Amino acid sequence: PKLDGLAVLRTRIPEGKQGAPGGKLSAIVMAAARPPRARLEVLTPFGTPAATLLLAEGLFQAYDPFANRVMQAPLDSPRVTEMLGAIPLPMTQVPSLLRGAVALEPGEVTEAKVPAVLPVTPGELGTPETVLVEVRRDGKVVQQVSVHAEGGYPLADIHVDPATGRTTVEATYSDYGGVGTPPVAFPQKVLVRVHDEAGQEAASVEVRLSAIEIDPALGEEAFRLVFHRPPEVQEL
Repeated sequence: PKLDGLAVLRTRIPEGKQGAPGGKLSAIVMAAARPPRARLEVLTPFGTPAATLLLAEGLFQAYDPFANRVMQAPLDSPRVTEMLGAIPLPMTQVPSLLRGAVALEPGEVTEAKVPAVLPVTPGELGTPETVLVEVRRDGKVVQQVSVHAEGGYPLADIHVDPATGRTTVEATYSDYGGVGTPPVAFPQKVLVRVHDEAGQEAASVEVRLSAIEIDPALGEEAFRLVFHRPPEVQEL
């Protein structure tokens, strides 16, 4: 399945920590597909492309059209993190996240029903019945995913340090709406938080999606960089 749409990203980095400026907003046209591939066009205030980020075939590529330069590296390269700042998720997870999907870590998978919680007072929000999917390695929990029991869509994805039981990364999926015909439940807001060794929030990225289209007519060139003239290529 493929997906395209418009996105706004908000990053928050606590004062004093290295990374992108807190509260930064970017307008982005995005496309994502399976096998995991993603393309993000960062727009200028005038709506013209300011940069293209491509994640495909295990490679990260960033194209600067003004300098006609491509910077590239393997998706898991630490140089990618250095260039983008303290974005709290691996680049390999971005395509799945943009499709509203959750990738399970390797390990033993179990499922258990969690009953709904009704609101106690007027105006208070309850919680729906969910299915808790847990992944364990060597008997210790490394990931917990909450799935809406009736709808079958993810609500939260928590990654855990098995040695300490500390939450390291938490993603929440919300503002679901029906997309396509027949309608498919799709999150229009994804919030990812990363926690430091003290358990404090170290950074977050919020993605708000709009104009979502499921299975658009995307050719394979959508996940390749095409140039009018050969660019300078810089290996990171």
